[in-house]
Amino acid sequence: MDINFKALVTCALVVMLAAPLAKAQEKTTEPEAPADELDTVPVDLDTDTEPLPDVPLLEWGLSTNVQMDGLINSDLPPAREKSSELRRARVSGLLEWNFDWILKAGGDFSDGAELRELSLEYRGWPLYLEAGRMVEPFGVLQGGSRNSSLMERPQAYGLAPGYGVGVAANSRGDRWGFTAGVYKSTKNDEFEGGREENAITLRGTFTPLNAGNKVIHLGFAGSFRETEEGILQFVAIPESVLLLGLNASSKELFAGANASGTNKYWLYGIEFASMFGPMTIKSEYMQAQIGDVLGFNESNTGFESSNPIYFSYYFELAGILTGERRDYSTRRGMFGGIQPQSSLLLGGLGALELAARFSFIHLMDETLGGEEGLVLSAGLNWYPLDNIKVMLDA
Repeated sequence: MDINFKALVTCALVVMLAAPLAKAQEKTTEPEAPADELDTVPVDLDTDTEPLPDVPLLEWGLSTNVQMDGLINSDLPPAREKSSELRRARVSGLLEWNFDWILKAGGDFSDGAELRELSLEYRGWPLYLEAGRMVEPFGVLQGGSRNSSLMERPQAYGLAPGYGVGVAANSRGDRWGFTAGVYKSTKNDEFEGGREENAITLRGTFTPLNAGNKVIHLGFAGSFRETEEGILQFVAIPESVLLLGLNASSKELFAGANASGTNKYWLYGIEFASMFGPMTIKSEYMQAQIGDVLGFNESNTGFESSNPIYFSYYFELAGILTGERRDYSTRRGMFGGIQPQSSLLLGGLGALELAARFSFIHLMDETLGGEEGLVLSAGLNWYPLDNIKVMLDA
């Protein structure tokens, strides 16, 4: 199976640009917020009041996310640790036209200037269409650490894809959401196993229970991927950029002599999450199935052929001590952030959250060898104001 990336992108863009011409009627309600806008709850317009004037509506927003990591203590020698690092310095903007067109852009300036996101989404149909650079739909925590309970995504996400340039379609029902797209993943930092790939990725979610402060979430994701370089390696960081030399890595894999393109492989993911008031539970299992590849054997004395299967999983529990709860998007199948009920500016304490996580990744093969990684982490988060979060992780 070969991915004709250019043809798929061209077809999707033609449909997306033609969408306004085929729109049957104007919407009377504001659509559900995307995953990265879940800090506010969308509200339907009151249909009993006077109709809105038939004039174009333009709205915009700007947000920043600055994170400075500092190391209090570790058992590593000084040469293998950093005392501090500016982890994130992100600026994101959003431009919305008539509830139908959404332009999203964002960059990171922590180490130079890096484009993170640049996409255009059309919501005039029940089927949303998006094109540009975006996160592939894989996992509950695909949106990064902004709304997470711990500083970094779990080490198990060493198998999950990240940002890619492509097109995607998203739909939803009362209790389900579905996203599918074709992507050309961008090469991220080699330190994190970055590589260039073409991919077809889909994700479906179902909520058998969704009653305001009670949510049960089930999900499945699959991705067929083709590595352009013909070299494949997975690398998982130990949930901290301040600890050096603790990455879990697979062996470097190469196309086998008798393989018909074994730079192609499959990713699968299974999700479970629940929320009961201030308590949330999240758990995922991921697996990478790779065809006939060559790699140095475990003793590094020569090449051997193998069919590696890598897997990872994590379990996370979090509770908000001050009683707040997270929002949930049925369309995106993701949880939002926390807004304190009583901030410091109002004489309150803010919001307090405790979190703990067990994360494991298996990047070993009986023939080729490799590594495993296990991380136990805990965190205390303080939200003194709506836009400030102080995190302490161990």
